[in-house]
Amino acid sequence: MTLNIHWRLDPAADPQRSEPGAWRPLPALARDRRTSTQNRFDYYVQIAQAAAQTAFDGLFVRHRIAADESRIIAAIVARAAPRLNVVPEFPASVGSAVYAAKQATTFQRATHGRLAWAIAPDAEATDRLAEADSVNDGDLSQRLEEFLTVARGVHEQRPFSYKGAHFEVENGGFDAPLNRVPFPRIYLQGEGEAALALSARHADVHLFQPAFAETLANDIARLNALAKGRPVEAGLIQPLLVREDRESAERDAQRLPLAPGTLVASYEEAAERLAASPQPGSRNWCWRQFPRWRKPIALASIFCLACAPSPASRNRPPEETVPMSIDFYWRLPTHGCHNSIHTSGYERGDWSPLRPGNIAPGLDRNGSADDFTYIDHLAAIAQAAESVGFQGGLIPSFPNTDDPWVISSLLARETKSFRFMIAFQPGFGNPVHTARMAASLQRATGGRLLFNIITGGGGPAQLWWGDSFAHDDRYGRTSEFLDIFKGVWESSHFSYDGRFYQLRDGGLAPVLQGEEFPEIWFSGSSDAALQTAARHADYYLSWLEPFDQLGDKFARVKERTAALGGEQKCAVRVDLVARATEEEAWADIAKGFDNVSEETRQRWRGQATDSVGAARQAALRPTDARRYDELIVAPNLWGGFNLLRGGPALGIVGSYEQCAARLDELIARGTDAFILAGTPHLEEAYRVGEEVLPLLGRQVPALLAAAE
Repeated sequence: MTLNIHWRLDPAADPQRSEPGAWRPLPALARDRRTSTQNRFDYYVQIAQAAAQTAFDGLFVRHRIAADESRIIAAIVARAAPRLNVVPEFPASVGSAVYAAKQATTFQRATHGRLAWAIAPDAEATDRLAEADSVNDGDLSQRLEEFLTVARGVHEQRPFSYKGAHFEVENGGFDAPLNRVPFPRIYLQGEGEAALALSARHADVHLFQPAFAETLANDIARLNALAKGRPVEAGLIQPLLVREDRESAERDAQRLPLAPGTLVASYEEAAERLAASPQPGSRNWCWRQFPRWRKPIALASIFCLACAPSPASRNRPPEETVPMSIDFYWRLPTHGCHNSIHTSGYERGDWSPLRPGNIAPGLDRNGSADDFTYIDHLAAIAQAAESVGFQGGLIPSFPNTDDPWVISSLLARETKSFRFMIAFQPGFGNPVHTARMAASLQRATGGRLLFNIITGGGGPAQLWWGDSFAHDDRYGRTSEFLDIFKGVWESSHFSYDGRFYQLRDGGLAPVLQGEEFPEIWFSGSSDAALQTAARHADYYLSWLEPFDQLGDKFARVKERTAALGGEQKCAVRVDLVARATEEEAWADIAKGFDNVSEETRQRWRGQATDSVGAARQAALRPTDARRYDELIVAPNLWGGFNLLRGGPALGIVGSYEQCAARLDELIARGTDAFILAGTPHLEEAYRVGEEVLPLLGRQVPALLAAAE
C-alpha cells in the first residue's frame, strides 16, 4: 500500500521564529546581523524545504484566524520547495467558488499540479460573523456542497451553469489553457454521519482525528459504504511528541500543552505505532511534531533551525520628499505574451499549442517540453522591470488569465522592491477574508501590495464570474466592500450593517494588525464609478484617452474628491511602441496591423457590456478601418492596440523622445502615475525603462525637437 505523508504547518505556532517583535535579544558582545528583510515567511519556507528534502509528500497548511492566510503561505512555499505538494486549509466562506477555482488553476499551472484543498470545519456563529459570514448554522453543509459543486463544475465543464441557494453561475467555465490542469484533490473532515456522507459525494480524502484502530476501521467502513463505489481515501491527522527515548518524551509532555490524541513516544515506538495505522485502511497521514521539528520518526535526519526574525520595530525612516514625484509601474501579462507585436499567437506561455519558438514552456533539444512554466517567465519580467526602475507591476485578472493573488505570492520572494498591484473585483471574495489575505501578503513582502479595484463590465463576461448584479449595484457593493476592508484593517471590533454586507465585531488577528494599508487604485468611467473613487481611492486609474478628454475626466474626479474633503491622484494605463525613430515605430504598427485576422477584427468590434470606459474606447476608432493610419487619433496616438493584443485601444507610438514628450504632456494635465506596457513585455520593460523613462521631465518642445 502506497502512503501519502504530509507535514502540518501551523502558522500560529512558534511565534518567536522570525516573528516581528519576538526576537530574543543577543548579548551586547555578539554582533547582530539580522536584517529587516527577513520575516515570518522565511520560517514557513524553511519548514517546507525541510519537509521537501525528506520523505514527506506534502505540506498541510492549517487555517488559523489569528495567523497568516493559508493560501498565501502555500503559494509562497510552493516556489521554494518544488517537489512538495501543498494543502492549504480554508473555510467555504472565503467567497466566490468560481474565483477560488480560478486561483486553483493558476496554482496548478505554476506548480505542475501540486495543489490540494482542505476545507476547514466551520467556526461558531459568533466567530463566523466576525469574518462577515452570516450564513445560518443549518445552511453551512448546503453551502459547502454548493461551493464544491460550482468550483469543480467551472473547472471541468464549459459552459457551466448552476443556480443554488448560495452560488449562481451562468455560462461559466475555463478555456484552454486554464482547463488543462487537474482540479485540486479535496480533503474534508468531520466525524458525524453528515460529514461522512458529504465526503462520500465530494472528497478525495476524508481526514479522521486520532482514534483506536478498531474505531478508525469502523469509521472507514461507514465512509466506504456511503461512497457506494466512489473512491474516497481515508486520512489521519496525527499530532506527535517524539524524542530520542520515552523518558524524554514523557518529561516534555508534562510541561507542554498537547493536542488531543498526541502520540508521545520515542522514535522507535512511534514508528512501530504508526506503521500499524494503515491496517484499517488509512492511506494519508498528516503529521505534526510538537512543539517544533526534531527528527521525524525513522524517515530522515532533519533539523529545523530558527531563521532570523525581523526586527522588533518595523518602522521605516521617512523617505526623502522629491518634488512632483511620479510613480511608474509596468504590467505583467497574465494571459501569455507574444514574441512580437507583429504576431497574433501567444508564443510565451501555454495559451497556444507548443511548437518550436515557444518559451515557458518550450521545447528542449530532444523535442520534448522543458520544465519551465509561465510563472518562470513572469518572474523574469518582474525582475527586469524592477532592475530598470519600475516601482512594480499591474497584475490583471480576466476569465482566461492566471490569478494575480497567486502570482504575487509566487513572485514575492523572487523580487526585492517590486510592488504587486492586484486587479481585484470585490465580487470575487468576502471582504474580511480578503483583508486577511492582503495583510498576510503585506507581511510576506514587507508592504509591497496594492490594489487595482475593478467593478466589472457587465454582460456575459460578468455572468461568467457568477456575478449578476446590475451596474450601479456593483459599485454600491464595491463601496461597502471597501468600507469593511478598511474597517477590519483599522479596528479589532468593527461592525457594519449595509445592503450587501453585515458584520459584527470583525477585525484582523493581532499578528496581522499594524501592516501598512494597501494603496487603492480605482478604475471606472461612469458617474457611479467616479463617486466611489472619490470616497475610497488613493489613485483614480484610467485607460488613455485623447488628452483633452482625459484632462476633463481627471478634473471631475479631483473636484468630487475635494468636495468630500480629500485629495485624489490620477493615473493612466497605456501601451507604448517606442523605437529609435518614429518611422521604425510606425513600421512595426503597420506590420502588426497587416497580420490581424478577420476573426480578430470581428471580435474587436465588441460584445455586450455596460462598461462606460469600454464604450469610450470604442468611440475612438472606426469599425471598418483597413489601414493602420486610419486609426491614428492624434499625433503619436493610435487607436488599434486591442487588435494586436488584449486591452485598451489607445496607445502611444513614436520615437523615444516623442513617447517621453507625450508622457510629459499627460503629467502636465494632472497625471500622477503611469502603468506602462509593451509587447513583448520582457524586452519592452528594458527598452522603455532604459530609453524612455530617463528622458522624462525635460521640456516637451526640446524633446520633440530632438525627435526631429
